Amino acid sequence: MKREKMNHLLKLWRVIFAMLSFSIFLVNFFLFGTLENTTSYLRNIDYAPSFPSLTTTKHAYAFLIAGCESSNPSYMGLLYNIIVAAHILRRSGSTSDIVILVRMATTSTETSLLLDPDVEEVLQNYGIILKYLEKAKVDNFYTAMLDKFAILDLKEYTRVLFMDADVMPLCNLDYMFKLSEGKNAVLRENIVLAYRHEPASGGFFILKPNHTDYLSMVQIQSERLKQGYHFDTLNGWGHTIQPPDEWVTLYGERGTNWTFYGALADQGLLYYWTKYFKKSLSIINTNKVETWSSSDSDINMVQKIREEHDIIGHGCASTLPSTYQRPSSHDEGYGIPYADFVHFTGKAKPWVRKQQSPASEFWFSILREVVKENNMLLDVENFKIGFPSLGSFPAHIMAHQAMEAEVAASEVTRNEGLNNNTDNQKETKEKFIVSPHNRLTYGRLEAPRTPTGRFVGGKNKEKKFGLMLTYGG
Repeated sequence: MKREKMNHLLKLWRVIFAMLSFSIFLVNFFLFGTLENTTSYLRNIDYAPSFPSLTTTKHAYAFLIAGCESSNPSYMGLLYNIIVAAHILRRSGSTSDIVILVRMATTSTETSLLLDPDVEEVLQNYGIILKYLEKAKVDNFYTAMLDKFAILDLKEYTRVLFMDADVMPLCNLDYMFKLSEGKNAVLRENIVLAYRHEPASGGFFILKPNHTDYLSMVQIQSERLKQGYHFDTLNGWGHTIQPPDEWVTLYGERGTNWTFYGALADQGLLYYWTKYFKKSLSIINTNKVETWSSSDSDINMVQKIREEHDIIGHGCASTLPSTYQRPSSHDEGYGIPYADFVHFTGKAKPWVRKQQSPASEFWFSILREVVKENNMLLDVENFKIGFPSLGSFPAHIMAHQAMEAEVAASEVTRNEGLNNNTDNQKETKEKFIVSPHNRLTYGRLEAPRTPTGRFVGGKNKEKKFGLMLTYGG
């Protein structure tokens, strides 16, 4: 009798288990659609790390290097800076992952970095993960800036702090993650820093990854590039700013038009994405933090729900080993987190031109320590690498090269549907391809160009007409 009862219970349990398994299958099917949809991100980013993670965490620091090829290893200066940054983070106690997004040069036949064995060993020792992006249609600084937002597809993490590859942290920045997540969080999942001439710095920000968001970001970028040369300074990336809403920079500049530094590039896109698309944002400006969210009366609108002061704390200076002589940041006086990192913008990169500055000397002292501890064959005293192949800042023409490539790609797709009709192809080309010799506009300013595509007056004329997109890289 007992055996029959046991058999009955066993059969009942098997039925319950089968029903539970089928329910899980249905949930996955309706959430993700098909297997093809759930793995489609592999077209855009390689998730197989080249090196193992130091530890499994839900947070990550991310950097980006682009235009990489062995025949022009100028990107190695940025790679060494990331190694210096990783050394500082690890020595200061960071347990977060460190990820490098790598974009190989468009002209290169290589699919991955060809590194010396001692460099590979250092990356492995610090648990640095390499993830490879698709090659760009146009390999320049502007398209590289847009690829920063590939961090949205790092969905194995709940928060990612992106830093430009020429940023050097001065201590353990893990506190930024803790301020953004958990029951005691005082910051939103998206965090930007107002910087010198822009309301959102493209060199230091935090986003919450999500694959659906990543696909939306790709679509926003694609649609923007298809619009052609003109950048709408009223609507920007997709939103008209209405008073009393306005953007404010670290230096106190303010406005409603999309004319701030880098509005056409990553900094404008970052500001639009976090504030007007996601509508969930913390903006840090000196010791003040503004929190923005969807409006209570209209979910399509955004509103500032609070403004607070001195809520971030004392930063991470105490996490740096006492043997290190911490230099002051360029923006030390603006509080935390500005004081906890150095951004080597423009030509002020230690590996490009040695500077007699505390930050540059600190950088070389860390590099010496890295070389010594890892037995690297690197002559630190004579270490010098030129500017990256993509340059040190984005010029306006780079944006238009990217736009033209996007339009050309659309033309190819359109032509495929015209059954090779010569007249139709010619008409499409004349309609959609814009001459690179047209006058270029940036806000209300414009610069004339010669028939060869050069700015009249050369580089000085380009600066005069305000065509720089961002503060450096």
